Amino acid sequence: MGPIMPTSLAATLFIVGALVLSGCKGPTDPSNNQVQTVGPKTVQPQTADVTVFNLTNTGEFSVKLTALTPGNVFVDIAWGQSPDNVNCQPIQNNPTVSNSNVGRTVLSGSVLIKGLYCVAVFDPYAALGIAPWPVAQTYTVEVSHP
Repeated sequence: MGPIMPTSLAATLFIVGALVLSGCKGPTDPSNNQVQTVGPKTVQPQTADVTVFNLTNTGEFSVKLTALTPGNVFVDIAWGQSPDNVNCQPIQNNPTVSNSNVGRTVLSGSVLIKGLYCVAVFDPYAALGIAPWPVAQTYTVEVSHP
């Protein structure tokens, strides 16, 4: 008697799917996340500064503001996907980050799809209907991601 061979397309697809899934890793435990420090970087009034990350797994992310100078302004921090390794399309943002948030997590959530993600820091004057910053802001954030 020879080897048993699948006789239908459905059986073949089931075997191929099982082989593919056996090579996939599940979500990363947050305790195993990478923590990357972004900054110190400077962003000018009415502009944005974008940093892109290549996430090779799914799991949880968080963004913590660790420094903001000279401060005394609102800063918008956004987490998003980067379609081209340069721009950032926000998924989640916090337009009211200020000096009172230094040392705190300002964004967090889940990463469900692997790929290019980004953190953008910018002047939220248009979103909040306020005057633009009077001077550039220097910031540092810690990004924890899978």
